[in-house]
Amino acid sequence: MDELELELQTSAGESRKFEELHKESGLHAESETKMALEFKRLLELAESSAKEMEDQMACMQLELKSLYEKIAENQKVEEVLKSTTAKLSTVHWELDLSKSQVQEVGQRLASKETLINELTQELELKSASESKAIKDITALEN
Repeated sequence: MDELELELQTSAGESRKFEELHKESGLHAESETKMALEFKRLLELAESSAKEMEDQMACMQLELKSLYEKIAENQKVEEVLKSTTAKLSTVHWELDLSKSQVQEVGQRLASKETLINELTQELELKSASESKAIKDITALEN
């Protein structure tokens, strides 16, 4: 009977150890479950954050594409502006040349008008002189 009591006590001791191990195992499993749930929450948060970043990157790529298009358009406008400025410079030079030529022609015209006026006066003097000479000759003949 002592032997049975001893065996019973040993069995009871081992049973308590198994119960404690079972409790510890249950607590450990519960702790592992909580950690797994926390990891799952963190993973979902990371996935959400990654999705937001992808969306932001897509938006930035669209903005960047738009900026590149604007830069290309501005470069075209600059080229047209340079070309127009060069043409305007040429036209301005030609206008200055034309003004100079008009002024030259005006001076030549004025000079010729002066010469015509001088020749007209000379012709009038000669005509008057000739008329007087004719009158004088006619008067002498009479």
